[in-house]
Amino acid sequence: MKTRALSIFFALFLPSLAFASPPWSLEGLLTRAKFVFVGKVTAIEGERVSLEVISWERGKGEKESFAFRLAGLADRKPEKGELYFVFSQGHDSFGEPKDEVQTSHGLEGQRGYTGWIMLRIVKKADVEQIENAYSFVLTKSVEDAFKTPVTLQQAKQLAKEGRFKEERKP
Repeated sequence: MKTRALSIFFALFLPSLAFASPPWSLEGLLTRAKFVFVGKVTAIEGERVSLEVISWERGKGEKESFAFRLAGLADRKPEKGELYFVFSQGHDSFGEPKDEVQTSHGLEGQRGYTGWIMLRIVKKADVEQIENAYSFVLTKSVEDAFKTPVTLQQAKQLAKEGRFKEERKP
């Protein structure tokens, strides 16, 4: 009986741990982003993706193109010509980000991640939106945050108005 009860407990409880914390809001991720840009995929070679910078939204970098290794959380591979909202992670505690990018964010896109995140820009009803992004500052309630898409213009505004919260540890 104990074994059966324990089996039921683990079958019900453990999967819920994977969903215990939702992905961070866009504004939460942007506080950790020293660099933010809109980029266009120019090439995909195996696990590497190349992006051309279309516009810098925060922290004008020296590069006008990037080549990243695709890392974890790849819902789908990027396609040549697609536009992405791209931002660095990890400057606040760990120095320069690694030369890798995730095409989504979740628990890995939180405190310990030290790479880049790129979220696809899609056009719906003639409005450019950031796929899989949500914001608490742009909506009136938590429920609305998960239902209301973040537009590219709103994302750019969050990047420009929000501040990079540098907390580098000595």
